Amino acid sequence: MQGVFFDETMKNKLLVISGQTATGKTKLGVYLAKKYDGEIVSFDARQAYRYLDIVTGKERADIPIWLYDVVDPKEYISAYDFCQKAEIVIKDIIKRGKLPIIVGGSVFYIKTFLHGVQSAGIAPDWNARKKLEILDVYSLQTMLSSCDLSRLTAMNESDKVNKRRLIRAIEVAKGQSKKDIYPKKKDPYDVLFIALVARNKKILEGAIGKRVEERMRMGVLVEVKTLLGRGYAASDPGLSTIGYRQLLLYIEEKISLGVAKEAWIREEMQYAKRQYTFLKKMPGVHFFDTKDTHLIEKIDTIVYKWLYDSKN
Repeated sequence: MQGVFFDETMKNKLLVISGQTATGKTKLGVYLAKKYDGEIVSFDARQAYRYLDIVTGKERADIPIWLYDVVDPKEYISAYDFCQKAEIVIKDIIKRGKLPIIVGGSVFYIKTFLHGVQSAGIAPDWNARKKLEILDVYSLQTMLSSCDLSRLTAMNESDKVNKRRLIRAIEVAKGQSKKDIYPKKKDPYDVLFIALVARNKKILEGAIGKRVEERMRMGVLVEVKTLLGRGYAASDPGLSTIGYRQLLLYIEEKISLGVAKEAWIREEMQYAKRQYTFLKKMPGVHFFDTKDTHLIEKIDTIVYKWLYDSKN
């Protein structure tokens, strides 16, 4: 299969590689991009921020990786804004005769891009969130039911007791308008959606722990202190993400480094669980377990067939 290339007969093709954190998505994306004449479009909300390099795991390769460093850490980027940027990049990649490959774990952004979604353009109201965060779950449920009972009813049982999800739902319900709908595409792409997962919890936790230690050795504490020196703060959207939150607490001497790393790993595990749950609800996803010894061979086969066997 070596030496095959993307060509004019496959202009609506879009390869998506998503999955849980720490499962090797970018490594796989780079391999496939080199083999099938593609370019990567990063769908990782954290990697969109400038200067956030080590914690977010930005990988530099000898092929283009788009949508790194497109927003300042003080700014919030909604799924709507992100997908607009992605649309421009992907159309340009196709125009130049390359295969666009979405790579990333921001599953909601991928869903928004592929299928359209309401509320994608509603930015968080940080002041309102501070007021809502002091309320208990019952009070938040009551507030949401008064704003949009159907939205509360549609939530699954887990989300109904999740304060973060309830606060966001209230935010959306109060700010909803037609302009906030990211439209479903009239001419959808021919998508192959691959998801990498680690169904063995111990294997996943080990991979996440190893990655945290590697990033510590790479100088992540220096990166965080440099960001603070640039004038950024823990309250900025970019620094409110996983990893930065825990390390900032250590730098502020509120917790030990050991506790910070444990909290970082724990939250990455929780994030991985949410990613898997979200992916299972999406249509047409091909799941691959990272412990499969023939993983690359199997993925390579399905990609090749999708690209070439369906040509007329």
